[in-house]
Amino acid sequence: MATTWISKSRLEHSMLCVEPTVILAVEAIAKGKSPNLMPINVNDLKNKKYVESTNGEALVARAMPTESPLTENVSQAPIKRFASDGTSGAMLQLTGNTGRHRFDRMSLRSVPFSWQNALTLAVASEFAYQKNTLILETTAKSDWGFEGCQLFNINETQGFIAWDDKVVLLSFRGTEKNFADWLGNLSVAAQDSPYGRIHSGFSNAFQQAKNTVDSILNRIQAKQKQLWITGHSLGGALAVIAGAAYQRDHSIAGVYTYGQPKLAVSGITDLYHSKLGGRYHRFVNHQDVVPQVPPGYEHFGKLTWFDRHSQTGNHSAAGHTSLASPSAEPQPAEMSKVQFDEMQARLKRLSEPALPGALRLPPTEARMESQALFGYSIKEHSIRDAYVPVIAKQF
Repeated sequence: MATTWISKSRLEHSMLCVEPTVILAVEAIAKGKSPNLMPINVNDLKNKKYVESTNGEALVARAMPTESPLTENVSQAPIKRFASDGTSGAMLQLTGNTGRHRFDRMSLRSVPFSWQNALTLAVASEFAYQKNTLILETTAKSDWGFEGCQLFNINETQGFIAWDDKVVLLSFRGTEKNFADWLGNLSVAAQDSPYGRIHSGFSNAFQQAKNTVDSILNRIQAKQKQLWITGHSLGGALAVIAGAAYQRDHSIAGVYTYGQPKLAVSGITDLYHSKLGGRYHRFVNHQDVVPQVPPGYEHFGKLTWFDRHSQTGNHSAAGHTSLASPSAEPQPAEMSKVQFDEMQARLKRLSEPALPGALRLPPTEARMESQALFGYSIKEHSIRDAYVPVIAKQF
């Protein structure tokens, strides 16, 4: 099929060979897989680049879904293989992948805490939001160097597992719903589980996916390797439960969470202290609302927290707290039940459709109100903008 590359600004056939979406499509074809091109309406292509066939059919490579937090990131390996040094550098800059936030698979072969491991697992937590199987497999294998990678998606519990001959990485995705809606409807119900009394919603979400995750782990012989578990937001809560579930039969190197909500009532804290002491690391932006909820639950693990100034060069991240005693460093305050109820009421009010003739806040004011949650913020919960960059500056 003869093709012509059409850009918004100008016709540029010569740039086709260095476009990341096309590179990934070519790699897929070379591996005998579908290039994952999707027919779309030409009228919908106002701001998109696309390939047009000779019969006028418009095709776009779905290499970067806009709903993923990694919209601006692609694997560097295919770009470097197909492009010259000059165009490679230009493409990496264009896609936002400047090399500042680097995943290092080999660092996962060292179990003690390191900032490189913290960054590697933060990047993995961010990448769990990627839904495109081709991109995930290409990045995990071509860029990160894993032997294999598999997504899992059961009801509302998603993530991926990547592995090599020494290491297995299990990364859980955070909530896929509108975040304000999820926070506004977060329950406070607890239930008994094999790992202790924990939040019922988080427990049920993990149990939905457990059989599938178990099957993948068994197939790749994970019990003979070091298992790392990570996640952001809801994914962090699932990672903690997974650590409790797999500590008996697997060699867990570490559980690292970012912006994780509280989940413990009793039991699971003691289990971690006796079985995984020192291997559970919890990272918190002190303005992030999610680690302060839901009320009535406890946090545990080794806390590393930082304030907003860390992102502009002031390295004020506190040291770790122990599992047995509170930190001597100042820690974020926790949201009370009264504040939690008021926050949920406010978020629900902002999400309700306006009645005819009713006054509504302008969008900017509505966003400001939703972010001003007793000193906490929804914006500061972003794994891409509020966690990965800060951790990257610690070394």
